[in-house]
Amino acid sequence: MKHSLRILIIALGISSPLLASAQSTQGLTREQVKEDLIQYERAGYNPARQNPRTWVDDAHAATQKIMTAQNANAQAQLASASQASKCD
Repeated sequence: MKHSLRILIIALGISSPLLASAQSTQGLTREQVKEDLIQYERAGYNPARQNPRTWVDDAHAATQKIMTAQNANAQAQLASASQASKCD
């Protein structure tokens, strides 16, 4: 009995830091999920039209459109920031 109790205490002592660190990670908030869904719908993805054969390709195409738009937006912001920082 004492031996199994010692093993249990040691196991709990080893696993408690792992459990504590697992709880500290936070997922997406509801607002972030809603914003992502709106972006996907604007990119042409319709979750209500879940065709088992094409929904994965539709989701990938929408993701590609979103990433392209975000990349173009970031490049435009960098270009405007570099023009604003030039002194005449």
